Formats: sequence, structure tokens, C-alpha cells
Amino acid sequence: MSGTPSAFPHPAPGETPVDRTAGRARAIGSRADVATTAPARYAKQLIAHLGRKVPFTGDAVTAPATAVIGAATAGIVVGEGVLTLEAAGDDEESVARVEQVLGSHLERFAQREGLTVRWVRDAGAPTATPVPPPEESA
Repeated sequence: MSGTPSAFPHPAPGETPVDRTAGRARAIGSRADVATTAPARYAKQLIAHLGRKVPFTGDAVTAPATAVIGAATAGIVVGEGVLTLEAAGDDEESVARVEQVLGSHLERFAQREGLTVRWVRDAGAPTATPVPPPEESA
């Protein structure tokens, strides 16, 4: 841990975390609806694990769980037989980071169930996968 204070310090125990991104329209949004027999259990596990680094508001069951990760917002919502993960931010890199953090942790926690997280952008297009540029034909 560095001695440099964070621009966005964690709240003290008992304080409510402040989402400094609340109320702002986000340029990029992404969502993954993951079918599972145990959405509440996985949500609780994600929130408990990631909550050691970033504070969450909500519990994902009675209210959406949200946290600020870097420059983007992460969301976790429990539904009937589905766990919804959300990422929103102003730039591709920040949203991709939230997707990676939430998705990789859920896939690891649900390894026995073999869950796969597939993100879809707001406009309905799947998350971009880097594709090498086509080679020019001679």
C-alpha cells in the first residue's frame, strides 16, 4: 500500500459509501444475465469478497448492490434463477475492467456449476472481442 492518499477514500466503518458517479449519464453500459440455481448465494459471495476492496450499497436481493470500481460503476441484482451483473462508465477501459472483475470472480466461484458470463452492451451488441485487422491482399 502506498503512502499516497486516495482521491476517493473508503468510508469509515458505519459510514455510507458515496457514489460519486451517481446521477450522471453513463456513455457505456454493459449487462450479463447469468442463469443459475443459486443467484442469491453467488451475489452474497461476490459482495462479501469484493467488498473487502470496495464498499457496496444494497444486498442484491432487496436492493441492487452497487459499487464504484475505478471510474465505473458495478451492479449486482438477484432475480428468479438469474444473477444480473451490470457495468457502466464513461470509457471502454473502465467498463471492461468492471466486466473483468465481476465476470472472472463469478466464474471462479461457480466453477463447479460451469457458469459462463457473457456481457452485452446497452445497444444489444455483445462486448467487443479484439479481432486482428485483416491482412492486405497483395
